[in-house]
Amino acid sequence: MAMKKINTEKEESSEKIIGEDSVSNSFRNQKTYQQQMRLADMESQLKKLKGQLTKTKEQLEETEVLLREELSSGKQLQKMKDDYSNWVADPRDVRFDESWRLILVIAFLLPTTLSCLFFWIILT
Repeated sequence: MAMKKINTEKEESSEKIIGEDSVSNSFRNQKTYQQQMRLADMESQLKKLKGQLTKTKEQLEETEVLLREELSSGKQLQKMKDDYSNWVADPRDVRFDESWRLILVIAFLLPTTLSCLFFWIILT
């Protein structure tokens, strides 16, 4: 009877070990599945971030091109200002500003006025 009791205890302990193994295996499988899901999620996030990085790089390149164009046009504008900054001091350089209208009015009205004045003096 003592032998039977020892064998029964061995069977119970082996059943406990088998039960624990199945629980630990399912726990390991669940843990492995969770890790695989996390890994898949991280990979998808990595793809999204790489896409965003690519878009950001493209936008940066476009911005750099626009900035270069703006700076070059600014330099051209400054060069143009430098080229025309001394034109007032040069008397040989003839340019019309907004007073050209006044000059045209005087040019046409002066002879008319003088001729009218001349005929008025002669006739009176």
